[in-house]
Amino acid sequence: MSRDQAQPADQTQALQNIFDTQPWFVRIGRRFWGVDPFVVLFIAVFLGVVPIVAAVYVLNLGDVTHYILRGTVEAAPCPDDLVGTDQCLEKQVGYGHALNWWPSLSIMMPLAFFFAFTSVQNLQRTFRQMIQDRMFCNRDWQFDLSDTSSEMNRGVSRMVRLIWTCFSLAGMVVALLVGTVVVLDWYCVVHMPLMTGDLLTASGITIPAVCQDTSGQEVDWSIAAIFAQATQITAPTDMRSPSFAMNWGFSAYVYALLLVELCLLMIYYCYVLALALTIQRLRNGAFDLWLVPKLSSQDPNGRMGFENLEQIFRPCIYVTIISFLVAFAMRIQNEFLRQTEFENIYQFLFQDFIVALRDIFTPSLESFAGFFADLFGDIQTFTSAIDVTGFRDPNSLVGGPLVLIVLSMVTVVLAVVLRDTAKEARDRVSRALDDPDKKQAVIDFYGLDEAALRDKLGDMKVWPLSWPKMQQSIRMLILGVVCFVLYQVAFIWAGLMLIQMLKGKLGREVEG
Repeated sequence: MSRDQAQPADQTQALQNIFDTQPWFVRIGRRFWGVDPFVVLFIAVFLGVVPIVAAVYVLNLGDVTHYILRGTVEAAPCPDDLVGTDQCLEKQVGYGHALNWWPSLSIMMPLAFFFAFTSVQNLQRTFRQMIQDRMFCNRDWQFDLSDTSSEMNRGVSRMVRLIWTCFSLAGMVVALLVGTVVVLDWYCVVHMPLMTGDLLTASGITIPAVCQDTSGQEVDWSIAAIFAQATQITAPTDMRSPSFAMNWGFSAYVYALLLVELCLLMIYYCYVLALALTIQRLRNGAFDLWLVPKLSSQDPNGRMGFENLEQIFRPCIYVTIISFLVAFAMRIQNEFLRQTEFENIYQFLFQDFIVALRDIFTPSLESFAGFFADLFGDIQTFTSAIDVTGFRDPNSLVGGPLVLIVLSMVTVVLAVVLRDTAKEARDRVSRALDDPDKKQAVIDFYGLDEAALRDKLGDMKVWPLSWPKMQQSIRMLILGVVCFVLYQVAFIWAGLMLIQMLKGKLGREVEG
C-alpha cells in the first residue's frame, strides 16, 4: 500500500482513538446514543402503543365522557337536573381521543427519537469525513492527526471532549428539571386526587403546597375516568371507572413514558447546543485548530465541504418539526378541553378548519371581526399563561416552553453559528492568500494555484444546508411560534396550503 493510500486510513484510525479514549461518562453516553435508530423506533412505538391497547380494550379509558354547561368559562360541570337538556354538552375526553397523549407517545415521539439518534451517531461520521477532506489544520497550515503528540491531535481531542462533556452535564441538568415538572404534575393531577378520593379543589380537601397552582377544571381523561361520580364532575350514570390500582398504574406508566421521552428529547437538544458552542469556539480559532473549506468539493450547492454538517443538522430539523407538532397537538387538546360547544376533538378541528376556509373564500367584515376577536382572546389566554394562571395542565406547562425554546435554539444554531463558521473559514483562506508569509503554505495545503483558490472562494456559499434555506428557517420559526400561540392561524395557513396544492394540481391538468 502506498503512503498516499495509507495516510487517510491513519488519520481515520487516529480519530477513532480520540473518540475511544474519552472519559468514562463520555463512553457511556456514546454507547447509549449508539443504539440502532430503527431499534429505538421499534421500542418507542411499542411502549407508546401499550397504553392505547390498555385504555381501549382493558381499562375503559378509551371513551370517557362528562357533562359540561354550554357557554361557561373553563367548561363548568353540568348539574344533574340539566343533564339531557340543550344547556348541557356530553364532552368526549377519553384517552383514545386525546391528541395530546397517544399520537405523541406512539407516533410523533418515536419518529423524533429515530432522527435524534441518527443525528448523534452522525457526529463521528461527519468528523471522519471532514478529516478525510482535510478541513482541519493547525495555525501553520499543516495537517497531521496520526501523530498523537501533534498540536492538531490534541486540539481535536479537546474539541470532542468539550462536545460530549457539555452534552452530558447540560443533559443531566435539563433532564432533572423536566423530570421534576412531570413528576409534580402527576403527583398533583393524579396521585393526590386518588389518595384523597376527590379533586383537590373539592370542599374540605387539604391541598399540598406543591399543588397550589393546580386547576380544578383539568377535566382530562386522567381526572374524568378516576372520578366518574365526583362532586365536581358530572358523568353518565352507566360509566364504569377502573379500580384504584388500575388507575394508578395506568397513569403512572403514561406519565413515566412521557417523562423519559421528554427528558431524552431535551437532552438531545443539549447535544445540539453543545455542538453549536463547540463550532462557535472552533470558528474563533480555539483548540489550536482552524476549520477551512474543502475547495476541491464537487457539491452542486457550492458549500465547499460544509455539506458534511448536513447529516447532523438535517435530522435536527426533522426533530424540531416533530417537536412543534407534539406541542401543537397539546395546544389544540388544551383548547378543546376548555371549549363548551364541541362534543369531541374531531368536531372541534373540522368545524374550525371549515370556518377558516369559509373566511378565505367569502371574506366579510363580520368574519374578520370574529376572527380577530378569537385571536385577541387567545393572546389574553397566552399572556395569562405566562403568569401560570391560564394553561395549567401538564401538556401546556411542558409543551409551551418546549416549542418556543427548541425552535429558537435550532434557528440560532443554523442561522448564526453555521453560517458564520462557513463565512469565517472562507475569509480565513482569503486573508492567508493576502499574507505574503502564509500564501505559499495555503497553496501547498490545497495543491492549487492562487487564481484557482480565489475562484473557488468566490463561488463558495456560506449556508451549509440544502434545505431549509436561511430565510425559510426564519419563516418557519415565526410561523411556528405564531401558530402555537394563536392556533386559528394554523387553520388559515393549512387552508392556504390546500388552495395552493389544488391550484397546482388543476394547473397541471389544464396544461396536460
